[in-house]
Amino acid sequence: MCLREKIFKENHLKSNKKSNNNDNENALLVYLEKNRKTEFLNYLERKSFEYKPTGPIHASSCNWVYVFLDTKKYIIGKPGIDFASKRYLKHAVLIEEFKAIYSIYLVSKNLNNEYVDFLNQKYKHYSVLCFSKTAAIKHIIHSIKLRFSISSVITHLICKYYYSNYNSYSKYKKKVILCLIKFHNYSREGALKDYAEYENEIVEDYKNKEKMLSPIAEATLISMNF
Repeated sequence: MCLREKIFKENHLKSNKKSNNNDNENALLVYLEKNRKTEFLNYLERKSFEYKPTGPIHASSCNWVYVFLDTKKYIIGKPGIDFASKRYLKHAVLIEEFKAIYSIYLVSKNLNNEYVDFLNQKYKHYSVLCFSKTAAIKHIIHSIKLRFSISSVITHLICKYYYSNYNSYSKYKKKVILCLIKFHNYSREGALKDYAEYENEIVEDYKNKEKMLSPIAEATLISMNF
């Protein structure tokens, strides 16, 4: 690489880095450890930060706060809402970590520093509000349980829907037959014949609404010879 190309490449990288840094907000998400919310909000007030309201619905019990360093504002968090999605440090920080970062910011006026890079590395494998491996594992287990719980509720509601819409076996059977003809190119005779092979199983499943399939799913299984 000639000197000219090298200089051009270095300037291009510097320009990109500067541009990327400008895209990020000098904002931090601070997690408030147990019983330290009042202490931290008082600290912010002493440092001349002002509370920024976010509409009529408040979550006063929420234990995390968004702090905007450039404008000296803070927002009490709300579950499910990210008020500072462009922040350089995506993970939350603890109160003492915030104080250390803020002291550096007062000198440098940005969050592009070694301590923030260290925290980014430290927390990069953790969920945004997890600060240890134990907490991260608990969060994963909770998320899995929640997904199963939601899946179970959805399945129950689907079954309830089909059960209420086909509240007699004859109506359910008729719909499955129609699905075989419409979606799987059966003749009416062929649909009745294949349906008869599985009728005992289908009747049992129909009696147990937790197991009942939609007519389309039932027709698909019959057409696959299950």
